[in-house]
Amino acid sequence: MPLNPFDRGIDFSGLRLPSEQDPLRNGARFVIRYSAGVGNEYADTQWKLCGHDELRSLVAAGYDFIANSEWAQGRVEEGAEAGAADGAADLAFWQSRGLARTASIYVSWDRGQPDPGRHAAIAEYLTAYENALGGYYHVDLYAGDVAILAMQQAKVIRFGWRAMADSWSGNGDWYQPGGDWLASAKRLAEVSPAHLAQNGNRWYDGEADEDVILRLPVGSHLEAVAGVL
Repeated sequence: MPLNPFDRGIDFSGLRLPSEQDPLRNGARFVIRYSAGVGNEYADTQWKLCGHDELRSLVAAGYDFIANSEWAQGRVEEGAEAGAADGAADLAFWQSRGLARTASIYVSWDRGQPDPGRHAAIAEYLTAYENALGGYYHVDLYAGDVAILAMQQAKVIRFGWRAMADSWSGNGDWYQPGGDWLASAKRLAEVSPAHLAQNGNRWYDGEADEDVILRLPVGSHLEAVAGVL
């Protein structure tokens, strides 16, 4: 079943699901899982990486799938050389996991926002990362709305995934865990340039974050399979 605006999903790192069907029964339509750029080969990142058969298993169980690359918090500030290395590493990683061609890989910027003074280096990183993907996948960005909009306007990303930290976005107070997530998401979609948003709700004793689709497409595996990207 195709994704729809305001569908929910979860992202997590080292969590072991109670059962593969449990998130689906509780309203999750998609799952976001991680790579780590050149950190894919480091021993201390293995606990968080998407497993070899995990994508296929999740899709078979009824979910859509979205890829995220997350390593050091400031990695995307390190410019073109870092972007080229991480893009090449993630291309090989996600091909080995079966991610469909033309899907997105959301790269995380996890610190120091909003700070437009860092945007030039981030644009260099994202451009080099995209070039390293060689058209097989496309790079997009997890960050606050300030950075997402700047990178969209610079035409180095297609889609954005909005972090839950309101201070990174500067367009209102949306961190309202436990509130009316659907009403909040509909209002957020009116002011945010992002396609996905973390909404502050957490699952499994805080081990998974809840995400909501603000607008389509989002660069998912099944969107790529269907040819909508």
